[in-house]
Amino acid sequence: MSYTTRRALAVALAISVIYWLGAGQIVDVAKPVRLHENSFQASDTQQGMKLLIVILTGSRDKSLLRLLSSLSAANYEDHCIVDLQINVDMPRGLTSNSANACVLVATGFRWSHGRKTVFRRLAPAGLSQSWFEVPFDSQDYEYLSILEDDMQVSPHFLDFFSLVDRQGALRNAAITGFCLHPGDWEVYVPRTCTSELFSKILYESPEPCNWGPIWKYSEWRKFISWVFEMKSTGELPIVSEEISYNFNKYVETGMDVQSSWVWRYNHENARKQIRYSFSKCLQQEEVFLSINHKEPGEHFKAKVELNNTPSLLYFDTGNVFRLLEEEAHTPFKFSKYMTNAKSLRGQ
Repeated sequence: MSYTTRRALAVALAISVIYWLGAGQIVDVAKPVRLHENSFQASDTQQGMKLLIVILTGSRDKSLLRLLSSLSAANYEDHCIVDLQINVDMPRGLTSNSANACVLVATGFRWSHGRKTVFRRLAPAGLSQSWFEVPFDSQDYEYLSILEDDMQVSPHFLDFFSLVDRQGALRNAAITGFCLHPGDWEVYVPRTCTSELFSKILYESPEPCNWGPIWKYSEWRKFISWVFEMKSTGELPIVSEEISYNFNKYVETGMDVQSSWVWRYNHENARKQIRYSFSKCLQQEEVFLSINHKEPGEHFKAKVELNNTPSLLYFDTGNVFRLLEEEAHTPFKFSKYMTNAKSLRGQ
């Protein structure tokens, strides 16, 4: 075999990888190529929570740097190992220059809280597929957070989440994880605020978290297996119209989002996540553990100024954590899906 032929075969193998699906189907998907990995040695004291943060990027290098800077400035406990994985997609309709700029930011950024790995795709995958093809890692993680590059996090996000985790708010097997973005975005979840048995801050919700989900790693694996089974048969995540909100519309209009898949999965499998709000019951100023800058992309055609001022990420931690400690630790229970309800984002 000539050198030219061998090289052509190598390139073809690098561009696609074969995934074997449980339903007996084989699907070709674009493969992320590992570009860079830092060296990190955990100390003997770092034996607590293991979190993997995955960043999805492709063409917004300045946004990526902003997110990385906010993550790096967060308060990480000495006993907590936080690995970072940066996945750089090849943008559709753009030259590779924008992706190259993101690669330079990703590989050059210093991460000292755990292992850092950078992957780059050789062919466009798109937003939802980038979510679904987050590479499984052999490390024994408890939690996985997926952040798009126009996100920004509070320096206190991990302090807050660690406390909620220690209080046992995610212990229920039906809970898939926690949302860093406060309140309801599209699906209004009614609740009472008078019971002393339940937290007035934390509550269960079936609404997908787009902006700062922290999944239980085991639940993420189950969800992804379900997605691949659905895709292997060509089935779309359409739900009954009476509980569809905007999620069916996203699918029918071809929007490249993962939320419709999570919505269908949660409904089929009776799954919820934990959300929080300091304004729903306590009537306090809302706390933001993350914001989305809502920059042009799949979700927004133009920059949207709505709850994304960076100053929102800074708050009185003494008061916030005192309230979190004083309130009951059991999240308010989600009761049932409302039928024919309107989306908070309009139709």
